Amino acid sequence: MTEKSETSEKLKNLECPFTWKLNEIYKIVKEHKESQTHDDENLVPILKFMRLVVNIYESVLKEDFTKVHEWLKLAEQIFDEMKKDEDIQYISLEVLENILNGTKCHLEMQLKNFKKVEESLKTIKKIDYSTNPKARSTLNGCKSLAWSKYKESGERGIRNAIDFASLAIRDNPKFAAWHFIQGINLRRQRKGPQYYSLPCKEEIEAFKKAYELSQKHIYGIRMALIYKEQKDYPRALSIYEQIYNTNPQSCTIQLRLALGFIRSRGERELLFAKKCLDFVEERSPEDCMYLHYRGVYLQSLRKFDEAADYYLKASKDFNYCAEMSFLRCKHKQKVNYDFINHLQKMIEKYESTDERRELDLLLHLAACFFILNKDIPNAVKYYLKAFEKDPESDLFKKHPFILSSESINVYVFLKYTFFPAVEQERDLDFSTKEACLKLKKYCDDDVLKVVKNLQGLKLF
Repeated sequence: MTEKSETSEKLKNLECPFTWKLNEIYKIVKEHKESQTHDDENLVPILKFMRLVVNIYESVLKEDFTKVHEWLKLAEQIFDEMKKDEDIQYISLEVLENILNGTKCHLEMQLKNFKKVEESLKTIKKIDYSTNPKARSTLNGCKSLAWSKYKESGERGIRNAIDFASLAIRDNPKFAAWHFIQGINLRRQRKGPQYYSLPCKEEIEAFKKAYELSQKHIYGIRMALIYKEQKDYPRALSIYEQIYNTNPQSCTIQLRLALGFIRSRGERELLFAKKCLDFVEERSPEDCMYLHYRGVYLQSLRKFDEAADYYLKASKDFNYCAEMSFLRCKHKQKVNYDFINHLQKMIEKYESTDERRELDLLLHLAACFFILNKDIPNAVKYYLKAFEKDPESDLFKKHPFILSSESINVYVFLKYTFFPAVEQERDLDFSTKEACLKLKKYCDDDVLKVVKNLQGLKLF
């Protein structure tokens, strides 16, 4: 075995993202687009540390080394800062250092800096994980954080993140970050197939425990969101106000508070929201998340023209929610806008970022072809694509269509509005008729039994 081969074998045994089986989601990692909106990771040192480490792994996979040394330097800086952090009692610095140096070894190997690889290998410490719960917890927690970055990997990736977080908690139940990251992934798991579902007991307990163990603002804001989803608005508002009254200097926290206050809809809360937004505007007026939430604020005041301008600026940074809100504002403005062309461009823009987004866009596009252009062939084409993509999706039962003030049930719309229009059309070609027959199979009586008794359903 050559010296290079021996070194390669040593690298396989290092604990770092390169050896954590993330290659199982190779395509997702390779095509991953980093969001420019604010991440919770920025507010919790170990989360930020692992985000940077995984960024290095991702860049090596993409063979894009533009920022790797910048990220490596930042990771080293955060590692040094963590030595003085209040959470130091709950994590093993030796494990974190090994993860960082292991990542460095793989990076230098890809860059063919073999001398640096050997130097970094010498810094790796031997750790007996079988007898060290703190080290074991830190390792599993970091694995959870690594998998958490790729929510686009669906159930497999989310399940891995939850399982590793559970192992970390089992060995160290007093560290808030492990409960927090478990809650984040339980939420993703819930929201994937059933976007409008309520939090489960495990998700509630995870965020509750994180906030009990640490009063970090980001933990409180997530707990407030849980209360909001449970329609316990007074408790949600209480947490928002408690955090607001501490005068937080973080733009991320101010923005999340702004959204919480906007959703509360009271005049007093809207005043708080404006103050939060003004705080961020003074410091970062071009920030994507700020532009988005300023749009939300203006829309809540029914200033649709101004809101649309802010949403459009925010959407240039792959902000899907902001872009959909822009289209809704264009509809509210009652202007002649080419929704179909915009949606088609969005399908190209957000391709490979999230399957649910693609399904959402297909449904919007199908309905727009039918409602705006009376174009049945294209409407059938996109409806069929949507059903073939994910026939069990909850989006079909409750789809927030951009041209409607209320969500629509796609099954009911097809059954009672779309198919009757198809039957009256005399000039449909053979392929469109065949597509209609396939589409009807997805709306059979078994499915309609669930929705047939809905009362007062407003389609548009």
